[in-house]
Amino acid sequence: MDAPLRLDAGPVQATPAATYRLEREGDLFTLAARQGEDWRRAYVFDLTPQLPSDYAVANWFASTHPEFIFTNLLAAERLTGAGRWNLVNARLTERRSDGVVEERVLASADELGSVLDEVFDIEPPVPAAEVFARIVG
Repeated sequence: MDAPLRLDAGPVQATPAATYRLEREGDLFTLAARQGEDWRRAYVFDLTPQLPSDYAVANWFASTHPEFIFTNLLAAERLTGAGRWNLVNARLTERRSDGVVEERVLASADELGSVLDEVFDIEPPVPAAEVFARIVG
């Protein structure tokens, strides 16, 4: 998210980088983001109060469980004034503010290393070749 949204189900809400809407069904809210002419559901939530311990357990699980999605893939996102960059494993997507979407698959460890450095300003904890071998293997 690049800006806060009103907790108001129904109307379309534009931010500097995207267009969203909240849908409500009973106690559940669904956040959807516009992608071209379609709406992509991002997540569902309710208004149940959360305690710091709830976040601690969820964060620990999401970062350590061997079957959880984020321990099994490379994911990065960067929002700039020109648009949004997404990297999922070797697939790099640029969604520009003018609506143009460009996508490509990184073909080498050197290319991955360059993208992590130049696009995301990330230094991986191991050489890019080790990361690349894991995500394409």
